[in-house]
Amino acid sequence: MTDGRQAWTPRRVARVARRVILLGSLAGALYLGLRFKVRTLPEDACCPLLALEPGERLLVDVDPRPLAPGDVVLLGIEGGGRTVARIDRVRGDDGALWVTTDREGCPGAASDRLGWIPRGAVAGRVLFGLGAGG
Repeated sequence: MTDGRQAWTPRRVARVARRVILLGSLAGALYLGLRFKVRTLPEDACCPLLALEPGERLLVDVDPRPLAPGDVVLLGIEGGGRTVARIDRVRGDDGALWVTTDREGCPGAASDRLGWIPRGAVAGRVLFGLGAGG
């Protein structure tokens, strides 16, 4: 070539493709690492939902949008702790949540006791349990 640019040889195409794939993979891993977290329920306390067990590890979406009835959420509670509850209703005007628990005799952040839970108290949506930690 007379204009000083390199030709697109198969070797050059492969090198550029590898770099693009590597950068895309790193960006995807960074996104997943920031968006999803693994949280563990306390082993020494009861879990307010029958679907989950004490000590279970949870995959949590820390930026859930939108929240809907039936979603299991991780809620921040007074004293810096966390608990889980199931959304029953979402109030339209401010996004506050009416949450329930289903394990008898296990205290939790249920709205029948606490009223509407502000949307800001949600630390994330529980996607699924990963089993007991260990």
